[in-house]
Amino acid sequence: MKQKQKISVLIVETSPLLRQALSDKLNVLDGIEVLGEAENYNLAVKLVHRHGPDPIILDADMENADGIGIKEFLAACDSRARVILWSKYSDKNTVE
Repeated sequence: MKQKQKISVLIVETSPLLRQALSDKLNVLDGIEVLGEAENYNLAVKLVHRHGPDPIILDADMENADGIGIKEFLAACDSRARVILWSKYSDKNTVE
Protein backbone atom coordinates (compact mmCIF):
# COMPACT_ATOMS: atom_id res chain seq x y z
CA MET A 1 0.00 0.00 0.00
CA LYS A 2 1.33 3.40 -1.00
CA GLN A 3 2.00 5.81 1.89
CA LYS A 4 0.27 9.17 1.60
CA GLN A 5 2.59 12.16 1.29
CA LYS A 6 2.38 14.56 4.22
CA ILE A 7 1.54 18.23 3.88
CA SER A 8 4.58 20.18 5.06
CA VAL A 9 3.62 23.34 6.95
CA LEU A 10 5.59 26.36 8.15
CA ILE A 11 3.98 28.50 10.85
CA VAL A 12 4.91 32.20 10.88
CA GLU A 13 3.35 33.79 13.98
CA THR A 14 4.58 36.56 16.30
CA SER A 15 2.95 35.17 19.45
CA PRO A 16 4.87 32.24 20.99
CA LEU A 17 1.69 30.99 22.65
CA LEU A 18 -0.36 30.99 19.44
CA ARG A 19 2.56 29.55 17.45
CA GLN A 20 2.87 26.61 19.87
CA ALA A 21 -0.89 26.04 20.07
CA LEU A 22 -1.25 25.96 16.29
CA SER A 23 1.75 23.66 15.96
CA ASP A 24 0.37 21.29 18.61
CA LYS A 25 -3.04 21.15 16.89
CA LEU A 26 -1.57 20.49 13.44
CA ASN A 27 0.99 17.90 14.57
CA VAL A 28 -1.70 15.51 15.83
CA LEU A 29 -3.46 15.45 12.46
CA ASP A 30 -2.72 12.62 10.05
CA GLY A 31 -1.06 13.80 6.87
CA ILE A 32 0.28 17.09 8.26
CA GLU A 33 3.81 17.78 9.41
CA VAL A 34 4.94 21.10 10.89
CA LEU A 35 8.44 21.59 9.47
CA GLY A 36 9.18 24.71 11.41
CA GLU A 37 8.02 27.77 13.26
CA ALA A 38 9.15 31.36 12.83
CA GLU A 39 8.42 34.54 14.75
CA ASN A 40 9.44 36.92 11.96
CA TYR A 41 9.93 37.18 8.21
CA ASN A 42 13.74 36.80 8.32
CA LEU A 43 13.63 33.45 10.10
CA ALA A 44 10.70 32.36 7.93
CA VAL A 45 12.68 32.99 4.73
CA LYS A 46 15.56 30.85 6.06
CA LEU A 47 13.17 28.03 6.98
CA VAL A 48 11.44 28.15 3.60
CA HIS A 49 14.83 27.79 1.87
CA ARG A 50 15.83 24.95 4.19
CA HIS A 51 12.59 22.94 4.23
CA GLY A 52 10.44 23.98 1.24
CA PRO A 53 7.09 23.92 3.05
CA ASP A 54 3.73 24.19 1.34
CA PRO A 55 1.65 25.84 2.72
CA ILE A 56 2.97 28.68 4.87
CA ILE A 57 0.57 29.79 7.61
CA LEU A 58 1.20 33.50 8.06
CA ASP A 59 0.10 35.77 10.91
CA ALA A 60 -1.95 38.64 9.47
CA ASP A 61 -0.85 40.83 12.40
CA MET A 62 2.84 40.73 11.52
CA GLU A 63 4.60 43.92 10.56
CA ASN A 64 4.24 44.46 6.80
CA ALA A 65 1.61 41.72 6.48
CA ASP A 66 -0.21 43.69 3.82
CA GLY A 67 -0.33 42.74 0.15
CA ILE A 68 3.02 44.37 -0.65
CA GLY A 69 4.75 42.95 2.42
CA ILE A 70 3.56 39.44 1.68
CA LYS A 71 4.61 39.77 -1.97
CA GLU A 72 8.10 40.85 -0.85
CA PHE A 73 8.21 38.00 1.67
CA LEU A 74 7.36 35.44 -1.01
CA ALA A 75 9.89 36.98 -3.42
CA ALA A 76 12.58 36.67 -0.73
CA CYS A 77 11.56 33.05 -0.17
CA ASP A 78 11.74 32.33 -3.90
CA SER A 79 8.94 29.88 -3.27
CA ARG A 80 5.69 28.93 -4.95
CA ALA A 81 4.26 27.84 -1.62
CA ARG A 82 0.69 28.72 -0.95
CA VAL A 83 0.08 31.13 1.91
CA ILE A 84 -2.71 30.84 4.42
CA LEU A 85 -3.16 34.22 6.06
CA TRP A 86 -4.72 33.93 9.48
CA SER A 87 -5.74 36.33 12.22
CA LYS A 88 -6.67 36.03 15.86
CA TYR A 89 -9.39 38.63 15.23
CA SER A 90 -12.90 37.62 14.23
CA ASP A 91 -14.31 41.11 13.63
CA LYS A 92 -14.62 41.54 9.86
CA ASN A 93 -13.71 45.26 9.94
CA THR A 94 -10.51 44.61 11.90
CA VAL A 95 -9.43 41.82 9.55
CA GLU A 96 -10.03 43.85 6.40
